[in-house]
Amino acid sequence: MKDRIWESIITFLITGILTFLSSYGITYFIQKSISVVTIGDSTKIEEKQFLHLINISAFEDIKNLRISVPSKITEKQIKSNVPINIKIVKNNIGPTSDSVFDITKIASDSNVELILMTDQPLNAKEVIINNNGNKVDVEYTSELKNPITGQIKSLALNAIMFATLLGLTTYFVTRYQDKRMKKYTDEHEKISSELREESDRMNQGYKQMDQRYKQTEKYLSSLETRLNNSKKRTLLLQAKLNDYRKELNFWRNTIRKIIYQSYESPKGEKKAEQLMEIVSSSLKTYQTNEKQDHDFESLKVLSKMIKDIDED
Repeated sequence: MKDRIWESIITFLITGILTFLSSYGITYFIQKSISVVTIGDSTKIEEKQFLHLINISAFEDIKNLRISVPSKITEKQIKSNVPINIKIVKNNIGPTSDSVFDITKIASDSNVELILMTDQPLNAKEVIINNNGNKVDVEYTSELKNPITGQIKSLALNAIMFATLLGLTTYFVTRYQDKRMKKYTDEHEKISSELREESDRMNQGYKQMDQRYKQTEKYLSSLETRLNNSKKRTLLLQAKLNDYRKELNFWRNTIRKIIYQSYESPKGEKKAEQLMEIVSSSLKTYQTNEKQDHDFESLKVLSKMIKDIDED
């Protein structure tokens, strides 16, 4: 919000400065460089004596300005408010009743009023100004316009210039803002695209992790099942082994008693043990001589625990 306010302020400041500079430039380089010669109407002073006013506003040096008057006058009939050099030019061609005189030089930024005295009224528009290369504009008091009209034209010109400059400034500022906005939009779109790609990669990674987790969970479940089955088989084997051991011990003791009774001597027990060792050595069943009593109650408890796991 603050950036937009500052941009608006800068836009109006630039427009105002450009309008001022352009108006000043037009005034300085166009209006200032044009001098103005204003020719007034004839004014009767007395019988056969008329006064004619010519005003020269010089905005730059004027050299050899020639004025032609439709009446015969001499240098004495020309008056000026400032000292100037006036030279009457002899007219060899054209009406002999006309007078031509040159003003040698008028300094820049000066105002010269010439008063012509004649014995007859003059038509202001018959007074001819030959600028001789000088930038001079001729005006007539009879055609002078209302100054308000000039001000209105000046205001209209300034308004047009201001509107044009404001439009151009707004156009270039808008283009600058559009370029900057496009740059920000492109950067935002680029960052958003990168974030979307990163999000897609993360989601893909999460899916892969979830799949691996499920596979691991499935593998652990399978491993637990195999472990339980192994425990079951081990339990069954131990139970069978316990039954076989009981039966083996029964027959071992029975054979040992038979041998005792056969020898009926103290050496009978020793003979029985030697016979058992010979059998174990021949069959390679040395562990049958070890006294390992399995706790069958513990086996039953272990079996119940495995059964509970299977039911869960």
